[in-house]
Amino acid sequence: MGDLSIAEAKEAWPNKVIWVNFPGNYFLETAEVIETYTLDLLRNGAPGGRLMIGCTEDFPVGEFQKTFSAIGRTMALYGSYEW
Repeated sequence: MGDLSIAEAKEAWPNKVIWVNFPGNYFLETAEVIETYTLDLLRNGAPGGRLMIGCTEDFPVGEFQKTFSAIGRTMALYGSYEW
């Protein structure tokens, strides 16, 4: 959502872990859109390690199950993939 990509941040700070926030606007999307966004985060940030994905948003409680299940499924499938 910002103007600095994960790859640029990792290049700029080679000895730092990059922590990105999962944007709150995705909580209202479908599970498929959330999974695609999560996979894109992994594709862009996972190579070389040093990536943390957090969630510090005030999200709609009614969207909790859908959103975090979609993120969890994607992380379970691809989180340990050797990028």
